[in-house]
Amino acid sequence: MRRFHRAIGGLSLLVLVGLVVSVTVIPRIQQHQEQVSLSHWMSTAYNTNSSLQLAPTPTPSPPREKFLSYSPHGDFLEQHEALRMAVRLAYETNRTVDAPALRLESGNNTWVQIPWSKLFDFGPLEQEFGIRIVDRTQVPTEYERVEISRTSRTTTPNSWFSLQWFKTPPPPPLVKRVFTLKDLKQLASPYLQCNALGTWMFRKALDAKEQQQYLNMALISTMLTRPDQLQPLTAAASAVVHELGGIGQFSGLTVHLDRMVPPVQFLEDDTVVDRRSEAMSDVVLELFTGMPINQAVAAALPIQPSALRDYMQSGQLDRRRLLEACVDYRRNVDTRFPVVYMVINDHEPMEPSEHPEILKPLLEFFPCVFYKSDMYEWGVIDASWAIESRWALSVESNVTTMPMVDYEALLSPLLNLLIAGQGYSFFEVPPSPLTHAVSRQLVDLEK
Repeated sequence: MRRFHRAIGGLSLLVLVGLVVSVTVIPRIQQHQEQVSLSHWMSTAYNTNSSLQLAPTPTPSPPREKFLSYSPHGDFLEQHEALRMAVRLAYETNRTVDAPALRLESGNNTWVQIPWSKLFDFGPLEQEFGIRIVDRTQVPTEYERVEISRTSRTTTPNSWFSLQWFKTPPPPPLVKRVFTLKDLKQLASPYLQCNALGTWMFRKALDAKEQQQYLNMALISTMLTRPDQLQPLTAAASAVVHELGGIGQFSGLTVHLDRMVPPVQFLEDDTVVDRRSEAMSDVVLELFTGMPINQAVAAALPIQPSALRDYMQSGQLDRRRLLEACVDYRRNVDTRFPVVYMVINDHEPMEPSEHPEILKPLLEFFPCVFYKSDMYEWGVIDASWAIESRWALSVESNVTTMPMVDYEALLSPLLNLLIAGQGYSFFEVPPSPLTHAVSRQLVDLEK
C-alpha cells in the first residue's frame, strides 16, 4: 500500500513540475524564437542583395464615370430646358451628362439632329462647377431606365393570392420610378436613361441647396444661354445686329399671329386682314403696358427735328434710308427711342412689307420697325449662312446621304434668337418660353 502511495506521489510531483515548465519556460523560448525570426525577416526584407522584396502598394483605380441621359422632346426651347435640367441633376448626382442631339423637324416628318456642342460652349460649366457634358453617340447596351414622377408614393393592398407564400413574386419593373431627389441619388447604375425632363422636377429640393442656387444663377445668366458656337449662324446674327445700330441699340419683338388669330376657312380676304389688323392693335397695347417707361414715353412723343422727321415728312418709301435715320435718331437725338427688329409667326409665311394695312396700328406709334426680309433685300445677309451652317454641322458625316432639308427655315428660329438676345429689350405677344430664353441673353449682355 505504501509503495502504491509513493508511486502516486511521485507521479503527482512530475505532473506539477511539467506544469510549471510549460507555464514559465516554454513561452520564453517561443518568444525568443519569434524575435529572432522577425529580426531576420526585417533584415532580409530591406536587404537589396536578398531575393525577398516587399510587394509594391497597388495604385487604386480611378472611379468609374457614371452618366445621366434623357429622352428629347418638343421644339428647341423645350429641349434646351431639358438639357439645363439634366445639368442640374448631373451636378447633384455626380454624373456626366450624355446629351442626346437636338432634334428639329424640317417638314414631311423629317428630323435633323444637331449635337449640342455645335451650338453651346460646355467649357465654362466644367471649369466652374466640374460638370461634364458629352454628345451622345449611342445608348449603351446596359442601362437603367428611370421615370421621374410627380405622383407621390402610394401603397395599394395586395390581393389575397399575391400574399400566398407559395406564389412566385412578380418580376421587377422595367422602368425605375423615382419620386424624390434622394431616390435619384441612391441609384447606383453606371448609366441612367431618364424620361423627358422638365423644369418642375425636384425644383424645391434643388433650389434649397446653396450650390444649386449658384449653378442655376449661372444657367440663367452666362452659361448655356447663347447658341453662338455655329460660326456661320453667329456671323449672320452679328451682321444684322450691326445694321440695327449695334449691341443694345434696338429692341426685339416677336408676334404670334397664328396664336392670336386662329385659322378660319371660307372667309373673305378683307375679313382676314381686319382680324389681323385688330390683333396688331392689341400688340400695341401690350407694348405700351409692358415696355420700360422711358421707351413708351419716347414712342409717344412727337419726333424732334432730325433726319428721321425729314424722312417721315417726305413721303418716301426707302426703307434702308429709314433705318439709317432711325439709328441716327436714337444715337444722337433720343437714346430711349425704340428701333425694333420684328418677327411675325403666322399660319402661312407673311412678308410684312407687303401687308402695310395689317401693320398700320403698330407703325403709327413705332415707325422704326424692321424685319429679316429687309436684311436679305439690302444684302446684309443672304442664304449662304444657312448653306455654310449645313456644312459645318455635317463635317463629320457623308453629306451626299443627307435628306434635302431647308436649313434656312430650320435654323431661322436660332438666328432670330441670337439677334433678339443682343438687343436692349425684348417683347413677345403672346408670351411663351422664348421670352425667358431671350431674357437670359439680355442679362448676359448687361454683365
